[in-house]
Amino acid sequence: MKTFQAASCCGISEIGLPVDEVAAAVEQIQTTLGLSMWSGDGRQFAAMGDAEGLLIVVDRERPWFPDRRAPIVSGTRVVIQAQGSEQLLLQADQYDIQSRDE
Repeated sequence: MKTFQAASCCGISEIGLPVDEVAAAVEQIQTTLGLSMWSGDGRQFAAMGDAEGLLIVVDRERPWFPDRRAPIVSGTRVVIQAQGSEQLLLQADQYDIQSRDE
């Protein structure tokens, strides 16, 4: 049996990022990484990115849909392909989001 590792993933559709302030996180993601909002109200929920991959920025008090589980803030590092190389730390540095040249 093969060991699961990062190279085992072909792609990831969505990464959930529960935060204290959705609007502030959305602004930082737009400004630093150049991602736009795909859907959501930008206050409690924002899907950011495109059909190839989304960062799901959600109020950490808002239960996940559809199973109503409470979101958990957990250290996460995400690297996206974009124009330019940038780094953004969110939620008391729990989320390390980096962009790398395409």
